Amino acid sequence: MNFKQQVTAQIADAESGDSEEYRGQDWWQLMPEEELVFDIDFRRFPRSITAFMAFESFHDIVPPRIINSTRLLWLQSANGAPIS
Repeated sequence: MNFKQQVTAQIADAESGDSEEYRGQDWWQLMPEEELVFDIDFRRFPRSITAFMAFESFHDIVPPRIINSTRLLWLQSANGAPIS
């Protein structure tokens, strides 16, 4: 299973569970005040926090030079610039 498949499976698992576990005061949980002030759609929160946690895991194991060069390639392609 590749990284994308793992993240997709984790997101599906998060969305199928009890979304109320994502409410609270821990760093990865959402308080009602945050939902209101930042206009966060709570229905999408399990997906968002799961994707963020996967990104953080990936980010911690990939050297910065690879992340930076990949980011540059993505920006060039998004702007229609030729990729060298």
